[in-house]
Amino acid sequence: MNTTALADPSSELPVAQTMAEPPRMRRCSRARDEAGATASLELLALTPLLALLVLFVLWTGNSARAGLVADLAAEEAAIAAALCCDDAGPPAGAGSPDASLQREYMAEAVVASRPGLDYLCLGGPRPEGDRGFVTETDASFAGAPAPTGFAHSARVIEVHFVCETDGAVAPLRGLFPTVTMRGRASELTVFADGPRLTIAPVTVMEGDEIVLVAKLNEATTDDIELAYFTEDRTATSNAESPEPTDLDFDAIPEDLGLLATIPAGETTAEMRITTRDDQVCEGDETLALIVSANGPTLPPSMDAVDGIRFTAIATITDQADCPVQPDQ
Repeated sequence: MNTTALADPSSELPVAQTMAEPPRMRRCSRARDEAGATASLELLALTPLLALLVLFVLWTGNSARAGLVADLAAEEAAIAAALCCDDAGPPAGAGSPDASLQREYMAEAVVASRPGLDYLCLGGPRPEGDRGFVTETDASFAGAPAPTGFAHSARVIEVHFVCETDGAVAPLRGLFPTVTMRGRASELTVFADGPRLTIAPVTVMEGDEIVLVAKLNEATTDDIELAYFTEDRTATSNAESPEPTDLDFDAIPEDLGLLATIPAGETTAEMRITTRDDQVCEGDETLALIVSANGPTLPPSMDAVDGIRFTAIATITDQADCPVQPDQ
C-alpha cells in the first residue's frame, strides 16, 4: 500500500517568508541612505548662503551704526568748537582767522577721538569737500524790525564730515560695497547785549615797557574807568624785594589807585608797566595786572564785588645777548 505523505503547507511558509523578507529590508535601508545623502548635500549647499546672509545682516547693522556714531561725533565736535574760542567776544572778534583755525583743530580732534569711528570708517573720517570740518555763519540782529532785548548777534557752528564704511565685517572687509555716511551737527551761540572788555597778554624784553591794551568790542556812551595794580608771579618787583639788583619790574600797588579811562565813543585804553634789565639770564618770567572796570554800561561780573575784574598776564624775556639760558 502506497502512502503519500501530504506536505504541510505551514511548514513551507516560513521558508518563503524568510527568503522574501531580506530583500525588502535592503530596499528600505537603501532608500534611507539616499534620502540622508540628499539632505546632507542640500545642507552643504545652503551653508555658504546662510553664512553670506549672516554677514549681510552684520554689514547692514554696522553701516547703520557708523551713521549713528558719526552723528554723535559731529554733535560733540560742534559743542566743543562753539565753546573753545568764545573768549574773543562776539562775531567781530571771534570770527577772526585765528579763532576759526582753533575751531577747526578742535573739531578735528574731537571727531578723531570718538571711540569706534576710526575703525568703522575706511581711512578714518575726513572733511567734506574743501570746506574743512567746520563752517561758521554769523548773524547780526542790528537790522531786526524790533530789538531782541537780550542779544545783538549770534553764530552758528556747523560740523560736517564724511565716513566711508564697508560695515567693518571682519575678517572679510571689502566683501560688501561701501556706503557713504555723513556726520552733521550744528551749535548756536548767542551773544548777549552790552559791551565786552578784553585785555590781551603781551611779551616784552626786560628793560622795555609793558603796554597792556584794554579793548571794548563796541564803543559806549559813557566813560569806562579801569583801576589796576600789579602782582608778582615768577617776576620780582620792588613790592617783594628791596634789592635793586633783583628787580624785574616796578610794582604798581593797589593802594596807589592808578586809573586808565576809555572815553565815551572810543574802545581802547593803555596801561603801562616799567621793566628792568637785571643782567641775569633767568628765562621767561611773568607778572599779573589786575584790572577792575567800572561804567554804567558794563554788566556786573559774577566774580567781583565792584565792577568787572580781569587778570592780564605779561611775560618778560631775557635780552637777546644773554649767552646761556638757565636750565628749566
